[in-house]
Amino acid sequence: MKPKDLKLPCPACFEQISSPAGEKNSFTLYRCSACKTVFVDHSELETSTEVEELYRHYYDSAQFRLSPATERSLRKLLLGFEPVRNTGRFLDIGFGEGGLLSLAQESGWNCYGTELSPQALQFGTEKGWVVASDPVSDVRFESGTFDVVTMLEFIEHVSNPTEFLKLAHSLLRPGGVLYLTTPNASSINRRVLGNKWSVVCPPEHITIWSPGGMKFALKKSGFNLDSLLTEGFNPVEILALFKNKEEASSSRNEAAFTLNEAFSSSAWRQSIKSTINQWLSLFKLGDGIKVRASKRT
Repeated sequence: MKPKDLKLPCPACFEQISSPAGEKNSFTLYRCSACKTVFVDHSELETSTEVEELYRHYYDSAQFRLSPATERSLRKLLLGFEPVRNTGRFLDIGFGEGGLLSLAQESGWNCYGTELSPQALQFGTEKGWVVASDPVSDVRFESGTFDVVTMLEFIEHVSNPTEFLKLAHSLLRPGGVLYLTTPNASSINRRVLGNKWSVVCPPEHITIWSPGGMKFALKKSGFNLDSLLTEGFNPVEILALFKNKEEASSSRNEAAFTLNEAFSSSAWRQSIKSTINQWLSLFKLGDGIKVRASKRT
């Protein structure tokens, strides 16, 4: 069988024509010939105790607080959900350190969240949120009752991503909104660095979505696409590549935090950041995909 004819279904568009795209962390990567999404064979991970342990200890050292720039960004995001507030129910799938739900709670939303990490679940319980590791079997997560479902940097982690999109669809009321973010397989960093980009890191990140793959998956799951942007660019790893430095991967998150804080520190810097993001979105080159979609009425 030729590599270009591999019958491995793409987790985004389900086409069964993909090509090997190298290896990372002992996993073979594949690239969908149709939508350009990059992924590992998800069947290798469905019973992996290594993956389960990874997420149970994901927030062992978490501080559960927000930086000023992140807080400003999330408050702006929340304002955009006000027009769809009806039932007042807000669900964050994979709520992590709980920054978004904490701010949503301040704004009067009834907050729900899902997580695997015991530390995160304990934090959510102490905050008074309705939290669970498995919302499917939890009667408190009633279908068709949520105004908003969010998945921030979540969908790239799971071996059954379309099942989570369908779950979000079932939980939302008609006209409710899904908002998600995830790394972009068509970004500048991915194009230049390939598998050296630290975002490509199975078994933690197992699907690096393309904009086309995301559009297809949302439509297939019953959503209308309201907007899809590709924003953000962190040059630290590309610069390190040309300087032959190996420590860039470990400093990527720190550099991204520093850049975000710097570009959010004044109105004129925010304007520059906005202009850069507009160009990155125009050509689908930003590091991250940001999607807003609504449940069909």
